[in-house]
Amino acid sequence: MLERDIEQKLVALAGQLRIYTRKFTSPQRRGVPDRIFVCGAPCADALHSVTFFLELKRPGETPTGLQRHELQELSGQGACAAWTDSYEQGAHALRMMSLFRGDPAGFSRWFSAHTDPSDDWRLC
Repeated sequence: MLERDIEQKLVALAGQLRIYTRKFTSPQRRGVPDRIFVCGAPCADALHSVTFFLELKRPGETPTGLQRHELQELSGQGACAAWTDSYEQGAHALRMMSLFRGDPAGFSRWFSAHTDPSDDWRLC
């Protein structure tokens, strides 16, 4: 499966789960994660939305040094930022976002338990 195939399937799942997603690019900064996902409760304010940055790789590939640095920077600012080379892991994270809709602290606790800082913030 190619990276774009994983991304297309995750975007479709996000739509089914009512999770807002956009391709994340920055003209001034290379290495930013591929996707940003935002999930909030109906009529939720920004304090109750869950935001997640995800770098996607084809199976067996890993992030570049610049991408690893960007994930570390985002995580250091308290953001949920990770990478995966698996549709299943990405889909599980999106389902958990939906489950914790309106509860960013709950998602953050789940996220902390399911990422590996020693593996450059890989979903596990």
